[in-house]
Amino acid sequence: MRFWTTAVGVYGACLLALLGLPFFAVRNPQLPFAVQSVLYGIAVFCVLAGTLTACLLVARPLFPHFWWMAQVLRQDVYEMDGVYFIGLRLTRVPARLQRLLFGADERMRRWDLAFGLAFLVLLMPHSLAALTSFERAHGSQEVAIVFPESMHRAVLSALPLMREQSLVWNARPELASRLAEESRHLQAKSQKTDAEWYRLAQLLLVRAFRARHGFSEPYAFAPADRLYFDRGMGAQATAILNELLSKGRGEGEGLRTDAATLLGFFHLSDGNYAKAQPLLQQALRAARAGRVGEISGPMVALLAAQNLTLLGQPAAAQTLLEGLLADASVTGPAQALVLEHLAEAQRAQGRLQPAQELLQKAQALYEQQSDGAGLARVHVRRAALLLDRHQPVEASRELSQASSAAESQDDLFTLNMVERLAHRVPAAG
Repeated sequence: MRFWTTAVGVYGACLLALLGLPFFAVRNPQLPFAVQSVLYGIAVFCVLAGTLTACLLVARPLFPHFWWMAQVLRQDVYEMDGVYFIGLRLTRVPARLQRLLFGADERMRRWDLAFGLAFLVLLMPHSLAALTSFERAHGSQEVAIVFPESMHRAVLSALPLMREQSLVWNARPELASRLAEESRHLQAKSQKTDAEWYRLAQLLLVRAFRARHGFSEPYAFAPADRLYFDRGMGAQATAILNELLSKGRGEGEGLRTDAATLLGFFHLSDGNYAKAQPLLQQALRAARAGRVGEISGPMVALLAAQNLTLLGQPAAAQTLLEGLLADASVTGPAQALVLEHLAEAQRAQGRLQPAQELLQKAQALYEQQSDGAGLARVHVRRAALLLDRHQPVEASRELSQASSAAESQDDLFTLNMVERLAHRVPAAG
């Protein structure tokens, strides 16, 4: 009786875990990757443990008692001429001879094989149950369309390192080679000022975004991604930025504002929006207090607003962006970026018509500035609007225009956005 109570309890717990854990992991995408990996690992363990328990429940009434005593209770069971001996010990008979004289008979081996086959047969429905839970969770969850990469090109191009050389970020080998050479030179320098440390952090962060050249290279969303974030190189930059940020107040307050901004940008790029939020808010408060570094206040505010939208707080992002739109000093490319991200905040709140009107204004500004990368992003965002309106054919056309425009600008970030959204078009169709 004790076996049945324990086994049924264990089997029920395993069944609940293998069905519930995949569902819980899918429905909580904000959980850290390590936590999600542990949950999936436990689910796999429960599939195996549940299958084994089910096999034992089947074997207990159906298999012979001598097999149960030998294989489950681990008692010494010997057979000779059809007679089974329990606990037999022949101390004077060598172990090899014992196995020859008193080994398990053919029937014991047949039941062992039957148990193994039963495990394989029962493993299939348990595995299918776990996979079905995973698929059902995905199917029942309306995954929001988000674009974490939409500020990356603007932020990287606005870094002092890039601005002083009038460079726009791209993934071309010549720029990567130049940045790598300067990075090696700075790293080899034994004594560095805070400004030099900050420059090295910029170099590492810019170089952390790498073009993909093959399917074997890492990717964030799909194997067709055009670019990936080298987290290891980015982490080297964060070590420097954390050190700069830890220094007390003084002449370098503007530099510390920049350090907080770039740390927030790293965590945003790494998909950890909750960790990025306090850093970007810290940088925003410092910029508003006049402690502005080499990254402009509007750029800091734009990053903070984008992160709020990604965190699921589009109303707070809208308030921040509307404040920027009312600022007469925010003009040109920065104003177009504000309109673009304000449209995204409106779309995230289900206000599709205001979002469309804002995108039209952003498009007009990008056309005036001959900004092909900005126009490509507008096409991607318009495609997202059309998908929200259940118009996949029109969305596909917009994505095609976005892809062509991004290719002409060598804008891999927008091509990543296109790839991210392209997976939604067939589902919507």
